[in-house]
Amino acid sequence: MPAPVSPRWTGVFPIAPTPFNPSGDLDLEGQRRVLDCMIDQGVDGICILANYSEQFVLSDAERDLLLDLCLSHVAGRVPVIVTCSHFSTSIAADRARKAHAAGRTPAAWRYRAARRSRASGGALRQAAVHRRSCRGGVGR
Repeated sequence: MPAPVSPRWTGVFPIAPTPFNPSGDLDLEGQRRVLDCMIDQGVDGICILANYSEQFVLSDAERDLLLDLCLSHVAGRVPVIVTCSHFSTSIAADRARKAHAAGRTPAAWRYRAARRSRASGGALRQAAVHRRSCRGGVGR
């Protein structure tokens, strides 16, 4: 059986922040606005459920909800990279299986994409601009 081929990505793949309501619950409409804002501004892809997305404060149920919401809302408009990291190997493997079953790239490939983005001159600066401009569309 041939070895799987890793996708080759270039450009800006910012991490989508996870908005919360004042009560501390997930702001699902705000999450949709974040994704639309990033896509409207021309990102090449989006990374979800990463450290910047507050992944360590999310329950497993919230994480699964965000995985489904983000993938269905982006709907193939840009590639989505799902961060699967965890201190537990078995949990990280389970997260990678879920991301793979949803048809997305597990976290292991995220780091290769980030290295390529850094080499594209100004990509990190562009990601910061995207992040700042998207914050304005999320607040209440």
